[in-house]
Amino acid sequence: MNNPASDIYFVNVAKTVAIAFVALAHLGLTENLASFINSFRMPFFFFISGYLLKIDNVVFIDFVRKKFRSLLI
Repeated sequence: MNNPASDIYFVNVAKTVAIAFVALAHLGLTENLASFINSFRMPFFFFISGYLLKIDNVVFIDFVRKKFRSLLI
């Protein structure tokens, strides 16, 4: 199956940058630099995930059930 994210170059670059920031934050940098990185790395991941989310006329409760089942298993 073809992954739509693999077709979008800037999404791959964004994911790479986000992973690099996570690695940098865990290296034991100065407190100020680690705090700066931690202030935006999780919102950055959420932005990337939201950009890749595709919803086609789905009822909210069905969406939540499907996600709950897929994450639980």
